Amino acid sequence: MLEKVRNTLSQFNMIQQGEVVVVGVSGGADSVALLLNLSDYRKSVDFEIKVVHVNHLIREDASEDAEFVRGLCEQLDIEFFLYEIDVEELAGSLHLSTEEAGRKARYDAMRELKPDKIAVGHHRDDQAETVLLNMCRGTGLHGMKGILPVQDNIIRPLLYVTREEIEKYLLELCQPYRTDSTNMTTDYMRNRFRHNVIPYLTEEINEKAVLHITDMASDMSELECYINGVVNFEYDKLCQPYKDGTVISLEGFLSLDSYIQKELLLLVIEHLTPKRKDITRAHIKSIIDLCNLSGEKSVDLP
Repeated sequence: MLEKVRNTLSQFNMIQQGEVVVVGVSGGADSVALLLNLSDYRKSVDFEIKVVHVNHLIREDASEDAEFVRGLCEQLDIEFFLYEIDVEELAGSLHLSTEEAGRKARYDAMRELKPDKIAVGHHRDDQAETVLLNMCRGTGLHGMKGILPVQDNIIRPLLYVTREEIEKYLLELCQPYRTDSTNMTTDYMRNRFRHNVIPYLTEEINEKAVLHITDMASDMSELECYINGVVNFEYDKLCQPYKDGTVISLEGFLSLDSYIQKELLLLVIEHLTPKRKDITRAHIKSIIDLCNLSGEKSVDLP
């Protein structure tokens, strides 16, 4: 496993000499394995590690997780930062799910230290879960690529190892870790995929299902890069700002491949608004349908 992680760190040039890397460590198997691998990687590249642990104040035994991570950091001589954030209260105030609020709390805490890089413990199984979740919720090429190994200053060195490999690695080291009881329930959507969908696929359909799903995600990521290049080229050629909006050359637009038309419209909307998550296939189709109508026509979007 160490070799796989080192290859990922090197392939994507994740950490440079002298950088400060903040690692999110919950105390679970994934984050403990991540911390141990990064600590070992310092033998090759000189960089500083800081650990952030966020107590969500949901479980009564959560403070024990914090003390476990603190102890591990002391063993590795790594600086430890504890944040205690009422995630359920945060979720209510921001109108988010508990999962979303927890994620926001963790990333906000890590960013507070102003690191060069933020390292998180997503692995191959997480990637497969994400792709399947995106498919079921409704997605295009963008969602099919899943999680990226590097996204802005966030790095995921474990993205090409499985949960099984992580647990085997820790067992060989006799390294304990904490198990979050909330991860064992099916109250959260991701847990349902983790405990029901993924095991069914690997046991009943194909034992290499996770590998095949994540390989496809890598292909989709490469394909999206290519398509984005085409779409950006057409955007520069066909689109011009006008007042608070954008004018698209109708003649040029109609000459494009239908998929590129859709992606170009999404890019225009993305440039005009902070988000495009509320824009559906039906909305894009309604805009394209305008091209075939005569006279002045309009369509309302979210």
